[in-house]
Amino acid sequence: MPVVWLGSRGMIMGGRMGQNLNLSNGAAFSVFKVNVTQPVKTNYHLPDILSEIGPVKPCDAVNYFRPRQFYLTMRHMQWTINGRVFQMEEVADNEIVQLGTTEIWEFNNTGGDMMNMPHPIHLHGKQFRVIERSGVAHEGYVDEGWKDTVLLMPGERIRILVDFDDYPGMFLYHYHNLEHP
Repeated sequence: MPVVWLGSRGMIMGGRMGQNLNLSNGAAFSVFKVNVTQPVKTNYHLPDILSEIGPVKPCDAVNYFRPRQFYLTMRHMQWTINGRVFQMEEVADNEIVQLGTTEIWEFNNTGGDMMNMPHPIHLHGKQFRVIERSGVAHEGYVDEGWKDTVLLMPGERIRILVDFDDYPGMFLYHYHNLEHP
């Protein structure tokens, strides 16, 4: 079955190309159908609770009073984070974290006219929790639960809580915009 996604104005793209569903905002719709053709011989039972996500605890961060800052800017016609262009294997002194710690990272998309675009911030190999978002009315965002990517709108600042408890190597962080190098 082809991938199906909901495009603008309730148009199904993929399996039923161009079929107009005339959906109202928030209306339920079927994405795909599963046909079971054989019984499964197993004794597996689903647990009553599939997962439990505990409360966010920013006070556990080693930098609770001084979050690590990341400013999205443009310099010499190149997008930068903290004034640095993307370098695959270079690590700045202010990018080194201690294994076994939890940190608050703050991303700022408040750099004026040049930053008038959304930036999806992505951390490779790490999941994080959103603990604060400010600067833009963020109605409709779903910041609950574990993330590896978060959308940062123009004029917005977001704080995330990241655990560095399981891997002593390098982690890549960047934004997912095609026009960025």
